[in-house]
Amino acid sequence: MRPGTRFKVGLLALLLAASCGDSGESGNIGNCYNGADTDADGISDCDEGRAEDRNTDGDEWPDWRDLDSDGDFIPDSVEGAVDTDGDGIPDYIDDDSDGDGVLDIDESGADLDGDGIPDYLDEDSDGDRIPDAVEGSGDRDGDGLINSRDTDSDGDGIRDAIEAGGTPRKPRDSDGDGTPDYLDRDSDNDRIDDADEDLNGNGSVDPCMGTICETDPIKADTDGDGTPDLIERVAGSNPQDPNENIPAGDFFFVLPFEGEAQSGQ
Repeated sequence: MRPGTRFKVGLLALLLAASCGDSGESGNIGNCYNGADTDADGISDCDEGRAEDRNTDGDEWPDWRDLDSDGDFIPDSVEGAVDTDGDGIPDYIDDDSDGDGVLDIDESGADLDGDGIPDYLDEDSDGDRIPDAVEGSGDRDGDGLINSRDTDSDGDGIRDAIEAGGTPRKPRDSDGDGTPDYLDRDSDNDRIDDADEDLNGNGSVDPCMGTICETDPIKADTDGDGTPDLIERVAGSNPQDPNENIPAGDFFFVLPFEGEAQSGQ
């Protein structure tokens, strides 16, 4: 070896080591170059785990070459290296960036309620006042929209924002059956579907039009006269007028069977 050769080789090694960012793993000098951003997503190769060739979503591309490292269909360049929910996982590799229990892939990068906050970061994606963490990712009415992105989760024609009541973080449950009104098709358990009580879905009991009368979907006796709405409807009485009596005549009701069968003489 000629004089000075060993010095030059040693200097080259030092320069390579100095140009390497914090790889987080020893023995990987040369795998992670400080400032390099191979996939041009605004997140350095070092931060994207080039040293260990990290591959968060298990596809064919390691994170430092993957435009969507966590496979949620939201580009890394959009999600960035911030940590919205403070769980120690940056958004671009966090499958639930806002920590609401609904996956980013289900919430998407759209802005459903137009409030300027993308759904995957929005506490209330559909703007119905009920937090996504409460609504979750179920699909009550089977319309293809998860409840947290559905403004009428039970499909009764009455908006969730109305059915939530005055405490949307703990939505109203009028009949106390454990199913909140926004998911309950018969909120007051009066055997009349909410859709048949509030015909226009505005949350109010509108005046009768001829013989068509709305009833209150959260009160089994709209006019408070002691006669349930179901009976007044069948009997032809006005369920909004406490002073109107059930017309005279013979009629009977066939109610759904409940309990054990009994017979008697």
